[in-house]
Amino acid sequence: MPQQPDPGRVSQQPWTVERLVSGGDGFLRAPDGRAAFVPGAFPGDSILPRSVTAKKRHVRVKAFDLLSPSSDRVPRACSVQGCGGCPWMELSRPAQLKAKAEILHDCLRRLGRFVNLPSPVVHAVGPDLGYRTRVRLHRAGGQLGFHATGSRRIVSVDRCAVACEPLNEALADVDRSGPPAEVELRASTDGVQVLVDKRRVSGPAAQRIPLPGAWLEVPAGAFSQVNPHVNRALVEAVLAGARARGVHRIADLHCGAGNFALALAAAGFEVRGSDLAEAGVLAARRAAQAQGLDASFEVGSAAQAAKPSAELVLLDPPRTGDKDAATALAADPPAHIAYVSCDPATLARDLRILVDGGMVLDDVQGWDMFPHTPHVEALAWLRRAP
Repeated sequence: MPQQPDPGRVSQQPWTVERLVSGGDGFLRAPDGRAAFVPGAFPGDSILPRSVTAKKRHVRVKAFDLLSPSSDRVPRACSVQGCGGCPWMELSRPAQLKAKAEILHDCLRRLGRFVNLPSPVVHAVGPDLGYRTRVRLHRAGGQLGFHATGSRRIVSVDRCAVACEPLNEALADVDRSGPPAEVELRASTDGVQVLVDKRRVSGPAAQRIPLPGAWLEVPAGAFSQVNPHVNRALVEAVLAGARARGVHRIADLHCGAGNFALALAAAGFEVRGSDLAEAGVLAARRAAQAQGLDASFEVGSAAQAAKPSAELVLLDPPRTGDKDAATALAADPPAHIAYVSCDPATLARDLRILVDGGMVLDDVQGWDMFPHTPHVEALAWLRRAP
């Protein structure tokens, strides 16, 4: 149970934040040696804690005075305060990329026990503002916006600095006086789709997204990446990696609506996709048929579909990772695995399972899918040990 703030434990001496850690908090060692986590602080900030929550081995700073700002602090590009969406908006882009590389490397070293792995590079592709083609908002009490940091309170917004312009234009037309609901806006090549509690109320029936050599259509409510610039670069990286490894048969075990599978099929690979979400699988089938692509899709779990017939297995699980699929693949390793992850901690866990089962980790690279947030996308390549 969280303890109450203990003002008696707050130092009267300035603290200097050392680095950023997974989740986005600033980190340092308090004068008494305990780990200290400081939401809203960046490396190089000199702070004076005003309120902390103290536990046996760590403290969490709930409020602080900024005595001297980090040289990496920059003016906010957004006037909305406290919406919870972009906690690193006041950190320079180079510093964000550096921090994300350190977070990814730390998880691989500490949680995955990969002690000799070089620090990964985090690639920045496209703009850091106006990049999102999908936003999810909350409506209640005549307000429409995002939940405030750490609460259910709605911070009302008229426009979002990281949303693309079509979404901001559509945001102005959303009824704010309606009943409490989750409102999602999705930009497509043929308009903006508006969903209320996952039901389409206006706009195109599906979100059409261009891919290298192909396109996919994402049904209402199904998953799609928010950053098309990074998504395209990531798909191209998978294509290049598959070509470099000389494979032909590929199994995409979290295919969704076909984000990777359709581009791979368009590039001449034989692709078999599977996913538990039936709507995505059906959409992938339709898109493959419409484009004349050599790809088949089935409904099923990644662990069930982990068969050794494919030369390359592609894993792109949700944030929770896929321990079951990693365990199944470790028991009968394919020649190659490409693992796409949006969570360094579960990536490190699953990579350790695969390596303990006979795979060799060759490379891990990061991708800045979500600028101004602590989230980092990663692509790892493994091969079967000789």
